[in-house]
Amino acid sequence: MRICLLIIIFIMQFLYSSFALGVKDTGTITAVVNIKGLFQLSMSREIIDFPDASPGKTADSDYSVTVVSRSSGGERWYVQVSNDKPLTSGNNMISNKNLTWGGTTSGSGKWYGNDYKPFETYPNVAYRSSEDEGNNTPQGTRNDFKFRLFVPENQAPGEYTCSVMFTMTE
Repeated sequence: MRICLLIIIFIMQFLYSSFALGVKDTGTITAVVNIKGLFQLSMSREIIDFPDASPGKTADSDYSVTVVSRSSGGERWYVQVSNDKPLTSGNNMISNKNLTWGGTTSGSGKWYGNDYKPFETYPNVAYRSSEDEGNNTPQGTRNDFKFRLFVPENQAPGEYTCSVMFTMTE
């Protein structure tokens, strides 16, 4: 009887441990989230017009171009301005020294457009963000560019064009 009781206890312990531990298998996966940073430049206009341009006179553009820069990367960034070539109409040209830019900023960084500066065909820094503007989303930093053109006295008539580029870099 004692042996029977010991065998029953042994069997019960074995069955209890099998159910208590159970069969178990665990798999794991890795969660990956790629949060993209925002680095964006937008412009309020696509055309700069000088409606009062005439030989021997200086004309201001009839409106400014607002350039808004947004960054979430935390790094200092720059807005640069340039043009692809001087104003050209056929074989006629108005020198870049006669086409200038200036304006104002809402930012806390360094604005280089307090005085009108001539265009160049390579990018010139117009604005350098402050360290606080490294993450300026969602509102961004606003730079308002104004343009001025001096038309030489002997300039041939025509429709003069060039492309003006605004570039945002870190």
